[in-house]
Amino acid sequence: MINILASILVSLLISFGVYNYTPISFFDSPKNETFGSAITTINGSDTLSSSRTTINNNFTSLNNGKIEVGTTSVNSITTLNNLATVGTITSGIWNGTAIDVARQGTGTTSPTSNQVIIGNGASGFKVIGFGTSGQFLTSGGNGSAPSWTTSTNDPSADYNWTGTNLFKNLNASSTVANPIVLNGVSFNTPSSQGLNNQGLVNDGSGNLTWKTVISQQYSYATTSQAIYRGTATHQSRGLIIPASTLTSSSTITVSANISCIEGGFTPTSCDVYLSDTDGNNYIQFNIDPAVSQSSYASFTMNVFSNNSTSAQVGSVSGIQIINSVPSNLYNSNSTSISWSGSKQFVLRISNVNGTGNSASIDSYSIIVQP
Repeated sequence: MINILASILVSLLISFGVYNYTPISFFDSPKNETFGSAITTINGSDTLSSSRTTINNNFTSLNNGKIEVGTTSVNSITTLNNLATVGTITSGIWNGTAIDVARQGTGTTSPTSNQVIIGNGASGFKVIGFGTSGQFLTSGGNGSAPSWTTSTNDPSADYNWTGTNLFKNLNASSTVANPIVLNGVSFNTPSSQGLNNQGLVNDGSGNLTWKTVISQQYSYATTSQAIYRGTATHQSRGLIIPASTLTSSSTITVSANISCIEGGFTPTSCDVYLSDTDGNNYIQFNIDPAVSQSSYASFTMNVFSNNSTSAQVGSVSGIQIINSVPSNLYNSNSTSISWSGSKQFVLRISNVNGTGNSASIDSYSIIVQP
């Protein structure tokens, strides 16, 4: 028991001596620690009993300025005055309020979707609306905001279209006062539609009028005085027409003078044909002088396409003189001959019956109008 009391007494004496007489420097750490708050310095000569208030104040400061350890956040941090020293922030997600314009922000956290944004001075940015479908964003000039506008053409302005442009429907004025200009040449066109087979004809001053178009004519004319006796056939030279030339409105015109003379032996008959070299006859007639009589004929043959390239109507008209007595000459017929290929038209005269009779084509012309 005495030992226990003695131990307690010794401990009390040691504690009293340490508390009142041991210098604080005895407890100094050899390391220079940096804390989160400022604390009051305790000198090495200070004792524990004389430094009680300073020690308590330092503990309070250390507690208030402590840095807590966390895995995602430190809840006690309310300000970080030196965050700027971090430099550029390259990662993370901003979940704060909108960054204002003064700090290079837009001033908004919810810009309107699909809107066009333009500058708005100290207010940052603004949108200019959606406009309507097909409109253009048009400049308002220096210092003015652009706006949505509908494209229009100034009817009084001059436009120079230099590219290749496709105009679906072109309605152009073409009068004397407002002519249409093509490659620098002015034209004044009619105000109504022309007829079938008509074309525009220039009068040399740019005034166009509808005129019936005369396509290329094929013609051959000659004089032949060859006399054929007996039953020979006299044939003119042929007029060649290329394939795909004749149409459903083509015509053939033959004008000729012929002679048919009976030689005093047997009554003769002279048959006259408009034919092609394929052996097709389009129109024909005959004159029959009596024994020892002379006959002559001056006539015109016409063959018209009957609204088809495979059907024709032929006619012949003129005057025949037999033994010095004139009379009218007329005949007509229809044929069905294809005109799709090339053709060679000829005038033929044949002398039928008797030795000594003669037939001749004195002159002729063949004209084909496609």
